[in-house]
Amino acid sequence: MSFVLASSSPRRRELLERAGLVFEVVASPAEEIHDASMKPHV
Repeated sequence: MSFVLASSSPRRRELLERAGLVFEVVASPAEEIHDASMKPHV
């Protein structure tokens, strides 16, 4: 099975490649904005 990685993150690409997954990179032109004041939800 193959899928689309909608990210240009080199780290995400590396992780998927190391896992042996088949994927195509189709990155969005939208800018990812990270708000340092927001905490991750677990």
